[in-house]
Amino acid sequence: MAPATKRIENPPDPQLRIQRREGIAGDLRLIMYANYSLFLNLVGAFESLSQPLLLSVGNFYTHLASVCDLAEDFLFRVRTWAAECRGQPVTFDP
Repeated sequence: MAPATKRIENPPDPQLRIQRREGIAGDLRLIMYANYSLFLNLVGAFESLSQPLLLSVGNFYTHLASVCDLAEDFLFRVRTWAAECRGQPVTFDP
C-alpha cells in the first residue's frame, strides 16, 4: 500500500512530513485510518498489561472494545471497496 503522506519525498522537516499525498481515494484513506487506529488500540491494550492491575483492567477492556468496533468498521469498508472495484453489488447477509 502506498504511503498516505509525503514523508518519503519531503526533507525531514516535521511541518512537511504531515502533508497528505494527492491521488488517494477517500474510501481507501478511511480504510488506512481504520487499520492504523486498530493497530494503535491493540498496542494500547498490550501496554496496559504492564500497568498495576487496578489501573490496567479498565484500560485493557476499553482498548479491546475499540478494537472490536474498529475491526468491524475496517472489514465493512474493505468488503464494500472490494465489491465496488469488482463492479458487484454490495450485499449484507443477516
